[in-house]
Amino acid sequence: MSLLRAGAGFLRQNHWPIRSSARSYLVDCSKVYVKADRFGGAGSYAAVPIRKGELVERGIVRRLPVDGNHCPYVFTWSEDKTVWASGSGCSVFYNASLDGSESTEMKRFFEEDRFEIYALRDLQPHEELTHLYKSMEWRACFQDLRQPANSSEATVGALGASEENLVDCSKVEVRPDDHGGAGVFAVVPIKRGELVERGIVRRLPVDGNVSPYVFTWSEDKTAWASGSGCSVFYNASLSGSENTEVVRHFDRDRFEIISLRDIEQGEELTHLYKSIEWRSCFRDLKAQRDRQGSPDLSDLSSAPEERRSNLARGLGGAKVADTASSESDKDTQQKLIQAVQEFSNGCKAGMDEFHAQVNIACAGRFHTFPPVALFQILNATVGLCRKGQGCVADNSPEQPRDAHQQLLKSARKWLAAVCNRQRFDARLQLCLLSAQHQQMWAKESEFRAFLESRGSAAKGLTMDDFKLLPEEDRKALEERWKEWKEAEAAKQRLEDERRKEEEEAAKRREEEQRRRRADAREAVEKLVKDQCGDIEKLQAAVNAALGAGVPFDSAVAEATQRVQELRSTVELLQKALAIDASSEAAVKELQNAVEHAEAASLQSDLIQKARDKITQIQGTLSAEEEAERKRKEAERLKKLQEEARERRRKAEEERRKKEEEDRLKRGGAPKVIEANIDMLKSVVERNGEFTDNVWTPEAMGSKANSSPYRIVRLRKIVGDEVHLFLDGFNPNDIHQGELGDCWFLSAIACLSARDKLVDKLFTYHDAAKGLYVVRFYKNGVYQDVTIDDFFPVKYSQCAFASSGNKTEAWVQALELHMV
Repeated sequence: MSLLRAGAGFLRQNHWPIRSSARSYLVDCSKVYVKADRFGGAGSYAAVPIRKGELVERGIVRRLPVDGNHCPYVFTWSEDKTVWASGSGCSVFYNASLDGSESTEMKRFFEEDRFEIYALRDLQPHEELTHLYKSMEWRACFQDLRQPANSSEATVGALGASEENLVDCSKVEVRPDDHGGAGVFAVVPIKRGELVERGIVRRLPVDGNVSPYVFTWSEDKTAWASGSGCSVFYNASLSGSENTEVVRHFDRDRFEIISLRDIEQGEELTHLYKSIEWRSCFRDLKAQRDRQGSPDLSDLSSAPEERRSNLARGLGGAKVADTASSESDKDTQQKLIQAVQEFSNGCKAGMDEFHAQVNIACAGRFHTFPPVALFQILNATVGLCRKGQGCVADNSPEQPRDAHQQLLKSARKWLAAVCNRQRFDARLQLCLLSAQHQQMWAKESEFRAFLESRGSAAKGLTMDDFKLLPEEDRKALEERWKEWKEAEAAKQRLEDERRKEEEEAAKRREEEQRRRRADAREAVEKLVKDQCGDIEKLQAAVNAALGAGVPFDSAVAEATQRVQELRSTVELLQKALAIDASSEAAVKELQNAVEHAEAASLQSDLIQKARDKITQIQGTLSAEEEAERKRKEAERLKKLQEEARERRRKAEEERRKKEEEDRLKRGGAPKVIEANIDMLKSVVERNGEFTDNVWTPEAMGSKANSSPYRIVRLRKIVGDEVHLFLDGFNPNDIHQGELGDCWFLSAIACLSARDKLVDKLFTYHDAAKGLYVVRFYKNGVYQDVTIDDFFPVKYSQCAFASSGNKTEAWVQALELHMV
């Protein structure tokens, strides 16, 4: 064919048939026109007076892969609200009525993909047509319409103020074509260059590479739109004989269709699909264009591969239906009958081949495959051929196509049923044959094994020969066969018992091996933990562990490293002992080796040998060497003393510097940490005497608390008449006891030469209650120290420093504060 009916092809591929019983005018919008409304959008208006209940417009739709929840330019086209479609004519330009004054109502026929719009009241010319948007309640794209403030903005787009008819398709009509689809036809003669149709488009969020029912609407091929009127029903011409051309105005969302030549009334209008070169949805059209039309049935005889592929898709029905328009229905039916007969012959040949394969596989045994399927095929073929001839006899204008389609449908169903039955019967038969064959082969193998055990004379017998033996011989052979099977069963039981015993013995060996590994590993871990210094013992434990199968894990690795360390220590000792010299360097080398050995806990007699050699070398040093050694040692000690003095000097300077800085910060006055005298007085008044909770008798040491020493209050030694001092402070009053602190007693003796200086040390005292507060100066800070009158006593006398006058406590108090 020179002209491909693109619309019909796509309708058939997507199961959207245009029924032959439909009206000749599939799209009729002659009573309506589209113009710009007062809101800057577009609306549909009545072109003539329309009475209530009268048909306003009818048309068909194209289903599109778009989400209508976000696109307002498509209709809901299924009960479950999941399918969407774009309508023809002026249907997509009816605005919504938000106040209940809608003037039209749309009836939708989902299965037939068509719609009809009726008037709800009498309409005057130029009155705007509106209807109720039922999906406004749930579609997200109509959210603004649900707002009262936006009720006047029912339209979208800016088309500009104009009174012209934006959609004009009065010169064309859409009706069924000769191939089951829809096409556009001229209703009046049209001159070359004359305007055929004009309209506007709605841009849709759809991919035109997938859907063929939209126009490319941008130079970069990324925008897509659906046209008004009859624009989407123009079929494509693949032979260069197109008679119209679409002029697109992307910026204004308008189009115009112009005639390329004179067009007669009733002639179909086509144009060139330029996007056929790159849109994937037109891949089949491009392939057919490249082939310059589809082959007819006459090519089947010369193209066996294509004929077989067509028959495999169902007797070639689709190919016959699409290409038979140029031939008579009678020729089509005859060729269909011929194709069915060829298929029947192929089925018979296939069954014969299957029958032969089964005979070969089963050696002719147990095969009872019935040839019923062949007779079923032949019987059904005869019936099918008769139906085909009856169909040709009907010469009515519409019945041949319907009967032809029914014939093809019946043939496909019959073919599928026969093929499924054949496959099921064949699989079942093969399964039965396979099971029987396996049983037979097992019995045959057992019989041959029995004959092998009887000797060479019986080796040639088969199961068939066994069945032909005389009854007595067969029974005797069966008895021996039974005895042989019992003996074989007994052997098998013995073999099973032996295998079981071997498995149990293997388990016991494995358990013993596991226990040995655990013991060996535990021994290695214990030696490593105890820091074993015996190289031979440690190496033997490592070898035993590896021999028992213990993996080389962290414990074994640590033991191996320990052995290497001990061996390195031994090598160091041996190297030091090998030094043949009596010098200080040799002594140092030996001492270093001995220290390493002791640190590694090495157990070896080499350590004692090294020590003996050190003693030997030191005893044989000459007097000069000894003097030199002593001189160096004296120099070393002197250097250490000088370094110590230097450190003390620097520390003293640092301390004085810090004290001076602290004094300057305090404005020249030293810092004083005073005791809370008022609190101490209240404690004494409450308890009757003072007890120091910090410097307790237990804190004075074990010697002061052991016999013959005791820790008692001074009042219990000298009586209740205890004073801090009686006749002033005198250096001769100080008596040193067993404590070696003469340096401290000398200092307070110097202070006692001046009464006022010692008196300043005691900031508060209550000798009768055992409370003494002494102020000391340390690190630039004056701090009060509080003690009680617990002192060490030996044989009823003060064990440490005391005053010449036993009732005075100032010497004991100062010494105890210092401690």
